[in-house]
Amino acid sequence: MSLSTGAATAHAQAAPAVSLDPDNARLGTSLVLGLDTPAAPLVLTLPGGTRFDPRAAAAGAGVGFGSYAMNVEGFLAPGGDTQLVWSLAATLGASPGEVTIKSTLLGADTAAALLAPQIGAAVPTATTTTARFARSGGRLEFRLDRLPVAFSPPPPTTVTPARLELSLGAGRRVRQTFYHRIRVPTPSGGSRVRRVRDHRLVAHDLLRTPPRCSSIWAYTLRAGGRTASGSMPCLAPAL
Repeated sequence: MSLSTGAATAHAQAAPAVSLDPDNARLGTSLVLGLDTPAAPLVLTLPGGTRFDPRAAAAGAGVGFGSYAMNVEGFLAPGGDTQLVWSLAATLGASPGEVTIKSTLLGADTAAALLAPQIGAAVPTATTTTARFARSGGRLEFRLDRLPVAFSPPPPTTVTPARLELSLGAGRRVRQTFYHRIRVPTPSGGSRVRRVRDHRLVAHDLLRTPPRCSSIWAYTLRAGGRTASGSMPCLAPAL
């Protein structure tokens, strides 16, 4: 972090803003967000057919990572601006569909020593917020009621959200026992059914892509009272 009277360092624009990675149909995937000037409440309606499986991870297990940046301006005479960045770590919550997002300020010691005295307020170094996956109208939604960090220093300093990057996904394979039923002959000339124990690995993915693709998948993003429709490229399922 640096304190200056010039413009804050620009953050590279990610494209597209919303994607599923990988984008092949019928595969386990990750939701990837790269939103400039994010706003809350944020509701992302995922493409029809996207599935969520909480069995992909135990409660408290890691399911994602990212970063959150805020621009801080007006704390020096004249001007003065910088950008604060928090790293994000997401874990699966205890209630259905819940995701806990923990934020940790990068360069916290520098912010405390240099920035806090200038603005007259402490900078949040560790915060926690909650997101949720839920279904509405038959489609899966990702809901974030509050941005990862709330920071409102006294005037003349102003703080504005700059960028939210978040990747969410997890998967595991569970051993499942099953039995083959085989008819075998008996010495008396008849037959009987014999059960032969076997096992298979069953895939559980936190998110799974839709079963079909016709070159694009559509989504809707509502953020801070504004609604935007978008699409992401996709690939047909592998044969």
